[in-house]
Amino acid sequence: ESLAIRVVFDANNVDHVLASGMLKRTLEAGFVTAVLFEESAEQRSIPFSLVDLDRQAGQFTCTALVYRLCQRLDERFDHSRHQRFIVFDVEASSTHIPTAELLQIGAVVVENGRVTDQRFSTFVRPSESGAISPEIQRITGISWRDVATAPEPATALAAFYDFVGDTPLVGHNIDAYDLPLIRRISEKLDLPTPSRFSIDTLKIRRRLHPGEPASLEALLTPEEKQRRREHRADLDACLTARVFIDLMIEIGSERRVSSLGHELPLVAASVALKGRTDPDNVLLQIAGRRALELGQGISLEAGLAPMLSQAGAEAEDALRAVELVTDPEDAHWQRIEQKWADALDIFERTHDQHDVPSFLRWFQLAVSTNVEHADENRVAMMSIHAAKGREWPVVFMLGSEDDQYVFSSDLDDSESRRMFYVGMTRAQDVLVVTHAGRVNGRPKRPSRFLTDLVLPD
Repeated sequence: ESLAIRVVFDANNVDHVLASGMLKRTLEAGFVTAVLFEESAEQRSIPFSLVDLDRQAGQFTCTALVYRLCQRLDERFDHSRHQRFIVFDVEASSTHIPTAELLQIGAVVVENGRVTDQRFSTFVRPSESGAISPEIQRITGISWRDVATAPEPATALAAFYDFVGDTPLVGHNIDAYDLPLIRRISEKLDLPTPSRFSIDTLKIRRRLHPGEPASLEALLTPEEKQRRREHRADLDACLTARVFIDLMIEIGSERRVSSLGHELPLVAASVALKGRTDPDNVLLQIAGRRALELGQGISLEAGLAPMLSQAGAEAEDALRAVELVTDPEDAHWQRIEQKWADALDIFERTHDQHDVPSFLRWFQLAVSTNVEHADENRVAMMSIHAAKGREWPVVFMLGSEDDQYVFSSDLDDSESRRMFYVGMTRAQDVLVVTHAGRVNGRPKRPSRFLTDLVLPD
């Protein structure tokens, strides 16, 4: 019912600002629940007081406690997505909610992440045959013959509500159309309204993929589109159920990847500002400080309101003052990251096609996997790219035919010549350069760069 959470906090308290921002991001992004910072006459809300929380926070900051709360919400979400849901859809005589009449109700039970065999489907008799326009009949395939002897709205809705019980309702665009429609009709017939808790898959899709198509039709497979030549409530409920399960799996995967780790710098900043030195809070500061140093997580600027720029600077100064604990693993991964970045730079300068498959094929050949283990009892085979920055007493350059060291994007041979020079200068004492006279029966010439050396035949 578009129920919002209204956060009560002290706008001059940096800890409160950090905590309220975290709560807003988590609830609005992960649960499609609005978070308000002030009362709204247009939207009902439940208050959540950071002022009260602060009084009972003990050794922890409000931001740290809200961080834990958001983690618990994520954990509960992982459990709740396996509960029982009822996915439903309705067909009606028009899209105008104040005057539309029900024509069909369809529903299916989803439990433990699977579509079950528990189904509900009924046509609904409208007030007259003229209620079904030719356009509606074309879209839905529902004619007066289908609904002439069907239950009236009061009977059909009562049966539907009996099927639903207290189970949460799910549907596509139900917050804007299906639920307002059946609530209006139910109130007119003095019937109880449906479950207050509902999930709109349209909103979830838009949150996960902003700017992409979000209609039910856009989310169907080609086979499902073939089945949906006519819009029927029972079929649409089943199709929406499949979409709902996929979206829940996607949200679950997204949560496992993030685990709210992006909020750690804000937690650490709140702790650093309070000067807490107990072991638990020190650990939070170190974790947030490392995330900030590695460029991970949300920035303090994004986590604080613009009007608190001075407080944001204080928070960042306090966090950067935390002693950074270095980890050998971090240095190792930074070397790997730099290796990829260097390889990508070389690839872009030496190749015309910059697609991912081409880069991966090149990278597989260009980067050695055993350079670090090369010793006197082993021959290390690698590309010239991988050999950069290293030297050996004896180096063999193989396959130095004229067409092997020239890049197609190198118009004046300068980059190709430089790479050949890099290969030659890896040798400390002995350099052996080989080239084939013929390859697959075709004659080959030695590299053009060898002629510049004035070597003997």
